[in-house]
Amino acid sequence: MPVHQFTGGKGRDPLPDRDHRGRPQVINRSVRTDTGQLLRGATMDIRKQATPPCTRQAVWDHYRSLGLNLVRLGVKTDHDDAGRPLAQQLPFLDAAVDCAWNARMYVMILVSINPGGYNLAQLTEFWTAVAARYAGRTHVLYEITNEPVGGGGYWGQTSHWTTAKLRDLRGVYDIMRTGAPDTHIMMFSSPNLAPNAASWRTVPQQFEALGGPVDWDRTSISFHYYPGTYLFGDPNGFGGLQLMKDYGYCLFMSECNDFIGDPPSEDPRNSQQVWLWLEQAEISWACLDGKGGNVLTQIEPKILPYLAANGRALPVE
Repeated sequence: MPVHQFTGGKGRDPLPDRDHRGRPQVINRSVRTDTGQLLRGATMDIRKQATPPCTRQAVWDHYRSLGLNLVRLGVKTDHDDAGRPLAQQLPFLDAAVDCAWNARMYVMILVSINPGGYNLAQLTEFWTAVAARYAGRTHVLYEITNEPVGGGGYWGQTSHWTTAKLRDLRGVYDIMRTGAPDTHIMMFSSPNLAPNAASWRTVPQQFEALGGPVDWDRTSISFHYYPGTYLFGDPNGFGGLQLMKDYGYCLFMSECNDFIGDPPSEDPRNSQQVWLWLEQAEISWACLDGKGGNVLTQIEPKILPYLAANGRALPVE
């Protein structure tokens, strides 16, 4: 790897200028870039690859050229044998953070095991090391983990967020916030929002009851747009999403793709329409496309043309 890929990552960025990014801002319960654009992103990860795509500057530069301004970056440590020990992942993470800065993009870091659960020891170790490491990087966001709950019905429904799980995650959130007082944090990463806004509202309420008030100008509710969320409130779940915003919560749709379930579905909501609906609802988003260093599965052939055809072409900043 080029030497620059293993340098930087821990210092404070210079003051933002026209070529770089200031911290995200929340406007009308919508998390946005420093210029007021919605966050619009692809996905990359760091597992056991010799040269992860996220350490290659050309990948970031191409994503930016399409109008994307964010990458949701998953990190796998060795807790589930999918990645490397944390100490070995940090140089790759440093490189990704620097590549994002060079491309004038945001990077949202998360760590996780298999969907539907979490490893508390992993989350504690990772965020104790990482939260403060990039606290001064104005283009870095954090997402606590990926889909930490599952069970019968729609994963992520209110009943799955037990007091014990919320207590665990509140402890991790407090580690993150202590290490990075000014960094925007995405919480919950719920596999769905279900069954409705009045019910799901009790999840962040209990989360605050377990540890005190949360600053919702620096914290968003991250959720995934799968079948349970489609039923969250008419039409197509967006009635419930608007209610959550009316309750005072900032939302971020951090995962959706061509799959409604297993096997793949041709439902146009996932492949094209949902992205326009998110734009119209002023909810920032990230797509699962991008892990291989290209966005040829969904973003380039489906999402971007559909948005452009409906008057929502993405600006390149």
